[in-house]
Amino acid sequence: MTWGKWQNYWWRLMMLEDNGYGGWQPMRSERPLLKVPNADMARMSLETWVEAILEDAADSFSEFDGEVRVECFTVPDPGPDDVPVISKQMRIYEEN
Repeated sequence: MTWGKWQNYWWRLMMLEDNGYGGWQPMRSERPLLKVPNADMARMSLETWVEAILEDAADSFSEFDGEVRVECFTVPDPGPDDVPVISKQMRIYEEN
């Protein structure tokens, strides 16, 4: 069996609060894009990885009312015209 190199991806987590102030905001302002771990890409598809991160983010921010979104890019510093290779979002809300 020969191993091939897979595509590197970078991701960011965005949040949109229901109050609507400011639109979609990155959850990490100091360095919004992080590299998707190679070890994870060796075990699962990018789509599966994004779904797991999205679920974890929704659980972590459940005290807010709004939406979270994960975006993945093939470059570490996407420009304004770069489109994510995958983008998924989920509604979050505080459970009473």
